[in-house]
Amino acid sequence: MRLLFLTSLLTFCFAYAPHAHAEEATQLHLDATTAIVYCDITPSFNRTQLIQTLKAGTPVIFSWGIHIARIRSYWLNQSVADIHFTRQVTPDLLTGQWILDDHITQTQRRTYVLEKAVQFLTQIQHFPLIDKSLLDAPNDYRITISLDIISDQNTTWWQDMFHMQHNISSSILRLR
Repeated sequence: MRLLFLTSLLTFCFAYAPHAHAEEATQLHLDATTAIVYCDITPSFNRTQLIQTLKAGTPVIFSWGIHIARIRSYWLNQSVADIHFTRQVTPDLLTGQWILDDHITQTQRRTYVLEKAVQFLTQIQHFPLIDKSLLDAPNDYRITISLDIISDQNTTWWQDMFHMQHNISSSILRLR
């Protein structure tokens, strides 16, 4: 009986994954023309639900993960870098502002425009990934982007227990 309950609980949690089909529509652009590899990311998600959540006064956190691995033919891929960062938007209902927290640079900004707050959360522009001197030139590298959208709205104990990031995009970086 316990095994049946646990199996159905796991099936529900993994079937509920909100970003399970986002990989096809997410835009990922890599720029390796300089000494540093940069990326631009625009994920696919339910924009209307995000705006409604923010308008309701609920803080929203986008937890980003970027994994870089050297592709090897006859062995497991070799991990080169793991980058994790978060961006948070907190509504200030008294002043009508949106507080934008960038946890990489430890900066906090404010805006009165909701669209700027949504753009801050959802678009990564010219983000430095890795110095090319750390990569071997004839090898290919897999860049995997994961995203977890966290809000205090509608969370349950089983979602917190089986909480994980969802891969939203993957690309091959070819250095020749």
